[in-house]
Amino acid sequence: MMELTDYILLGVLQGVTEWLPVSSSGQSMLALISVLQANPETAMKFAIYLHTGTLLAVLVRFRREVRYILTSLPKMREDKITSYLIVSTIVTGLVGIPVYLLMKQSLGILAEQGELVTALIGVFLVLTGFAIYLSHKKSGLRGIENIASRDMVVGGIAQGFAVVPGVSRSGITISALLFLGLKQDTALKLSFLMSVPAVLGAVVLDLLQEDFIVFDFTGLAIAVFTSFIAGYATMDLLIRFSRRIRFDVFCVFFGLVAVVISLGGVI
Repeated sequence: MMELTDYILLGVLQGVTEWLPVSSSGQSMLALISVLQANPETAMKFAIYLHTGTLLAVLVRFRREVRYILTSLPKMREDKITSYLIVSTIVTGLVGIPVYLLMKQSLGILAEQGELVTALIGVFLVLTGFAIYLSHKKSGLRGIENIASRDMVVGGIAQGFAVVPGVSRSGITISALLFLGLKQDTALKLSFLMSVPAVLGAVVLDLLQEDFIVFDFTGLAIAVFTSFIAGYATMDLLIRFSRRIRFDVFCVFFGLVAVVISLGGVI
């Protein structure tokens, strides 16, 4: 049984880690499985709903950009950002939905194998760290005005695989865009904006798949509200902070820690 402080701490964890390339869903699932003894499937569902709070933070922070995108829909072919978001979202769905359904089925089978799921999250954190390492010096010269169809497709594919716990959505999408030669600030902005339809889609898909009454609704609402407050309050600070820290090392370290802890549980 989770306490009020557990919901608040989970909200803060989501609100802070969403802006860092360290897989916020992976960190939330590690806390839920290893500390709060939740089963893996429930942990994944809760991690998805926690993103609603940081989604609201993105909508508030980038409200001008979101308003511009919505008004630009009729002329999407003429607007690079709108075209990027539409195409990348379609590709994300084509890739992400099958991966999501496979993950749900796998976590259902591994419901009593928390240590194994923790190890897998750790492995994917390590892989994310290597992707960030390989891309951190790849920032190119292309801005939003130079976005190509290939960027839209590759960005969508990368985000589709980010449904896997331990794969950082921001880390993998920014890395993919940097590899394609986009400027760092362009990749960062596109990664944030493309998270909006992706998170909405994930929440709606989960609601269609499962019975929502698996959580304490009040506790979940508190966690989501806390993630919104923490996310909005720390967004700009952590974005600046993230440019000075080697998060590839962070991902690899915490991934290895998760693997070691899980092996200890198995042994």
